[in-house]
Amino acid sequence: MFLKGLDLAETRYALSLRQRDMHCLVGIITGHVALNRHLKLLGVKDNSICPLCSEEEETVLHFLGQCPALATIRQRILWTHPLTALELGKVKFLNLIRFAHSSGRITTP
Repeated sequence: MFLKGLDLAETRYALSLRQRDMHCLVGIITGHVALNRHLKLLGVKDNSICPLCSEEEETVLHFLGQCPALATIRQRILWTHPLTALELGKVKFLNLIRFAHSSGRITTP
């Protein structure tokens, strides 16, 4: 969803990240991030429902583009609500990281 092709500027940016931000970005891109769907697959949580809206499974797509509880943060950082998977593929890595940290949902070491 996020990697539609080579983007030299985004690659350079990603390689310059601090470990905390790189961990966050890789988690978002791969889906291996502490959101309820992934945690349920690992057997850490009993359900995969979003704790913020209680409406849908908390996937990366729901978290970044759909969750109504994060609409204000999404509007401020990503400039729109909701976002489709196609639109998310156009979001700069910097903004993905800013959104994730601003939400308070993704904790990184």
